[in-house]
Amino acid sequence: MQRLLLEYRKNLLFFSYTAAVKPAHQIFNLNWMVYLYLGTIWKKLFFFY
Repeated sequence: MQRLLLEYRKNLLFFSYTAAVKPAHQIFNLNWMVYLYLGTIWKKLFFFY
């Protein structure tokens, strides 16, 4: 179950990556940092709940 959620999150990040690269690359860089930050928080909350 945890691996499925991890793979789902990876795919979600990948699709958001491909969708955001075309409009503006700098905005995407900010979103990528936010996604990584939220991802680490989600991982801590999920695995140490």
